Amino acid sequence: MKFELRKRQVATLLRQKKELSTDELSKQLQVSYMTMHRILKSLKEDGVVKKVHGGAHFVEKNRHIIDERKQQHAEEKNAIAKYVAERYIKSGEVLFIESSALTSFLIDYITVQDITIITNGIEIADTAARKLSLANIMVCPGSLDKRTMSIYGSECIQFIEKYNTNRAFISCSGINESGIGEGDSFLSVVKNAISRQTQSVYVLATADLFDKKTLVDCVSIKNIQSIICDFTTDDETVKKYSKYTHVQKVERG
Repeated sequence: MKFELRKRQVATLLRQKKELSTDELSKQLQVSYMTMHRILKSLKEDGVVKKVHGGAHFVEKNRHIIDERKQQHAEEKNAIAKYVAERYIKSGEVLFIESSALTSFLIDYITVQDITIITNGIEIADTAARKLSLANIMVCPGSLDKRTMSIYGSECIQFIEKYNTNRAFISCSGINESGIGEGDSFLSVVKNAISRQTQSVYVLATADLFDKKTLVDCVSIKNIQSIICDFTTDDETVKKYSKYTHVQKVERG
């Protein structure tokens, strides 16, 4: 109980000051440096603060993990999204665009209007509704992951299983020779359901995701139509994974 009280006190201080050093926090709450280190570690795991050198700063509640992820490898993600939109978005098709930072870039490059988009991403649905006025947008019901603004859960899975799609565009936390995986079992189940209901699965991936083992495997590589990766992916990696499925390395810009 005392530890949780200390956590709330630290969160309140950081909310007011935005950023404080570990020494400053230790002195204000009259606890040891190591105790404060444990408190900040716990608050970081809760998503309340972000550790910086020698201290921490408060994470604004209106800032989601997806916003931070969109800033990482932004040039590479834009290149992938542009390539996919120009080549794989076809008139009259039903598409599933899975919720992720990378797939959210896709909406910015879609020009085709007579399509149906199904998604479990709140941001994707919102952007698509504003940009693609003639498109049919369908949003999965279910539980909301507030960190990523993604829908998941049994209702989401049941909804996905009602519809057959022409193409599905998904991302992942890692790719290995057996397929793609996630660090979250709930997201893994959603991806697996998406892959079962579509004719073609396209995995959009930045170079850092290759040869990365994750907690949960979700889609077998034999069920992936194509892996579309960015221009920084080395040729040996492309060659290696081309033995299992089609791999397309996009050009810069």
